Amino acid sequence: MKLFMSMLIYGLSARSLCYAKKIIFGILTICFRLFFSHALTSNENPRKSTYSFIAFLLIVLPIVLIFPPFTWAAEVRAFVDKNQTTSEQPVNLTVTISGEEGDVDISSIKDFNVVSRGKSTNVQIINGRLFRQISRSYLLFPLGEGELTIPSLTVVSGGKTYQTKEIIIYVSKEAKHHESNDDIFVRANISEKNPYEGQQIIYHFKLYRSIRITNANLKRPEFDGFSATEVKDKKSYSTVISGRAYNVDEVSYLLVPLKPGELVIKPAVLSCDKILRGQNKRRSFFDPFGDDPFFFGDDP
Repeated sequence: MKLFMSMLIYGLSARSLCYAKKIIFGILTICFRLFFSHALTSNENPRKSTYSFIAFLLIVLPIVLIFPPFTWAAEVRAFVDKNQTTSEQPVNLTVTISGEEGDVDISSIKDFNVVSRGKSTNVQIINGRLFRQISRSYLLFPLGEGELTIPSLTVVSGGKTYQTKEIIIYVSKEAKHHESNDDIFVRANISEKNPYEGQQIIYHFKLYRSIRITNANLKRPEFDGFSATEVKDKKSYSTVISGRAYNVDEVSYLLVPLKPGELVIKPAVLSCDKILRGQNKRRSFFDPFGDDPFFFGDDP
């Protein structure tokens, strides 16, 4: 019952919680005053007064016990997985909000292209109290080199405004390396770099892999300023680069520029897990394609 009431309380809006808090404490204060005033002035049997007091506590205590979740203010924190990176390597930014649901304003981030990776919620019950933490994750792609800044972010939670701390990221030039040395890499290109308004062009995204992978998931670019239609005929083939064999999985989109001027296609993001040697991924009736990324999910 206590858990149910706590979760019910968390389902209310922040403003409703604030008003409920004031109303409940007000009612409790009035009830205590009326009860003790009546007890002091009444000529009732002392035993009857004691029973009345016990009955009163049995009503009030459950309300008091489920009330602690109201008393904690939200805690907000922003952190990254690394403070040094290269111009080609993204940084993972996580913003955690402990206490209540909250909204994060990332519009102030100017030194990076920002790609949202969604949110997760962690709920725990410790000593009968409900703790909830919401984590919002972002991939940040550097737009320059040198000292770049993730500014203080504004977070609104429980009707209050919080600020995260500023984070400095040091970005260096990408060290030259041969892609053929990598187990997995991706490439993206378009069929025409200088199209005119209304001209059809093709955007190609290719995944190269020399090892087995699983849980592949593609988050396509936003294609701002274009109409975009996925080409249904996905391709899967093999190639050799610098003497090394790769399986290639290709996804294409038909793009049409909707306006003149410079248009920017932001990066696509592919996440996957490597299957190490000796690991066998058991296939099931619900996973007929195994680890074949030809069928990887496309998250628009």
